[in-house]
Amino acid sequence: MPDVHCNFDPCRRIIVTEEGPLKGAWWLCKITPMPSEYLIETISDVLYGDEIKVNRKTRLEHLDSCNRDHKINGRVKSIVKELDDQEFWIVIKEEPYVLNRVNQPRGQCIAFCVHPEISLFTYPEHLHLNPPIGITYPASICYSEQPSVDNKRIDQTIFEITIWLLNHMLFSVNLKKRNEVKWFGKQGDPLDDIYFYESLHPDGRCRCGSGKKLKDCHLKEILPSLIKKKPELFLLNTVSKRVKYIEERYKSVNDEFRDFFLKEFDKVDFSQ
Repeated sequence: MPDVHCNFDPCRRIIVTEEGPLKGAWWLCKITPMPSEYLIETISDVLYGDEIKVNRKTRLEHLDSCNRDHKINGRVKSIVKELDDQEFWIVIKEEPYVLNRVNQPRGQCIAFCVHPEISLFTYPEHLHLNPPIGITYPASICYSEQPSVDNKRIDQTIFEITIWLLNHMLFSVNLKKRNEVKWFGKQGDPLDDIYFYESLHPDGRCRCGSGKKLKDCHLKEILPSLIKKKPELFLLNTVSKRVKYIEERYKSVNDEFRDFFLKEFDKVDFSQ
């Protein structure tokens, strides 16, 4: 495995020595995706998948060489007006994760947002989160379909995630304003519902965007498909059994992972 470097300032490498699924090299990054100027132009570039820059401070920047007409519709403009400058604490596993299964990372550096929490418990309807990987890792950021395997993979991952985070900010504001589930950017097609309902809590919001709790919306409709897909795991035909299963299998993994890395962030000096 070649040496891995990172050219972004608010990123630090740590080594977890404890035995277990977290053992190994990780990168802790504080990403602030909002551009400091040319906001409309930059967001237009993100939405249309045009070339864009991420500076050393992890802010998106509009390219001076870009000379196209930058237009966004009135609906997106109204969302942009409500965007706040946010800092996201991102955890990236240095070694690419290879899992040859549908809708899971394939040779990518898997990444997670631990603050503010972006998970299937805070955003069960999210269109660009990977489902949890068994009981090893919680839901990860679905940022690209391309593997990242060389010594520049952390820079590549941070670049992709910074764009993803701006799209997430638009998604989040629109969800709150209109109760609408819509991804505005160009980062691939949403994953199939079946891979998400497997790990959603019945008391969380349904992924359809209705605003209702899952148990009061699509749970009864989706359970037969889950049972057919994994009968050994999903013979859970009551809400109470489902709640217990999710709490034991996924919620504890999500919370323990997040708590561990929040403490690691507190130990790291990002000022140097």
